Amino acid sequence: MSPLLIKIHHVHECLNIICDVESDILNSSLLGLFKKKNYAGNENMLEVVCKKLIELHSDFDDHLGSSSGVDCVIFDCKDYAHALLLSTAKLNEINRGLASKANGNAYSISAYNQDIKEFSYLQDKYCVVGDRMNANYRLYSHEIALLG
Repeated sequence: MSPLLIKIHHVHECLNIICDVESDILNSSLLGLFKKKNYAGNENMLEVVCKKLIELHSDFDDHLGSSSGVDCVIFDCKDYAHALLLSTAKLNEINRGLASKANGNAYSISAYNQDIKEFSYLQDKYCVVGDRMNANYRLYSHEIALLG
């Protein structure tokens, strides 16, 4: 597997972790309401993912110059990692707010709703970039696979 494919796979793994943590944080099912949340663990996982996304964002530059098609995928991957990072930072902010609320501190429903609205907006942004990235990846996947 080419080093670029491995990095793209790492971005996908970051997304999987983020989705799992998001599901835990924002689970509003009846069972989820009574389940004790691991806010500290969620924060640690999101911070690890943020660090990895920052690392990947700069590491993608190592692969620029192969071809214009591959460069398109790389720029999309960088944009996606950045958009995912912004969304993850907002999710972590929500997690910290909920942790604070669980400890008896203030985190109003209006602040929560505003944070959720911003998080949703940031999710929409990374989804748009992700769609473009996936289309370009499909077009140039053979070139990417041949990179050494």
